[in-house]
Amino acid sequence: MSKSETEQNITISQAFKMLDMYIWSYKDLPEHLKENYQICLYAVKKYGLIIEYMPHKFKNDFNIVKTALLNHSSSFKFASEELKDNREIVLSALQLSIHNFQFISSRFKKDYDFIKILINKYFWGFQYLDIDFIKDDLNIQIFLMKKVHPRQINRVLKRMDYIHNLSIIKNYIDTPKMFFDLPLYKKQHLWSRLMNVRPILLCFERYSRMVNIELPSELIYMILEYFKLDDFISI
Repeated sequence: MSKSETEQNITISQAFKMLDMYIWSYKDLPEHLKENYQICLYAVKKYGLIIEYMPHKFKNDFNIVKTALLNHSSSFKFASEELKDNREIVLSALQLSIHNFQFISSRFKKDYDFIKILINKYFWGFQYLDIDFIKDDLNIQIFLMKKVHPRQINRVLKRMDYIHNLSIIKNYIDTPKMFFDLPLYKKQHLWSRLMNVRPILLCFERYSRMVNIELPSELIYMILEYFKLDDFISI
């Protein structure tokens, strides 16, 4: 009996035993067993990433994809485009690994609820956001500014390319104030404090250059409110 004939004679129970011994043996199963729902479900329970080698109909099966996700969070990238646009599946994927945001549908990448989950869990996740979408959505910009650490602002500014609204600067200024309001014994060293100041000035400079005018009085008052006399003395 040839090898191909032997493979065709593999029973379902034998296939289960093969998967128990070596999960990657799924790739060597005959096609009719690869198409078997119970075998596929059993396989993703053992190792979620095996879904990569399954027929498309299983990558589009809610139960199999959900099971694969629970076994291995990275299996989400092999789900069908339809399920990457399924709110329940996407929510599960993001709860298991926030890096799955990069694989969700374009529609959900502009969903404010999912963006909040992304930024709250992993601030660097803003790199997964659509640049033009960030530029056009003031709420997203403000949300980023509320979450950003002062030392990270330059990366955000590069991503946004420009600052076009004073409210963005105001919300950014409100965030690092806590660094200056801490008791003296808890304050950071000189270098750290200077690093907090520098991106604020960069933010002002970007705004001024973008609108091509002198800094408006409202912005000047923001600066005076932020950089109090005590701060200059301590710096």
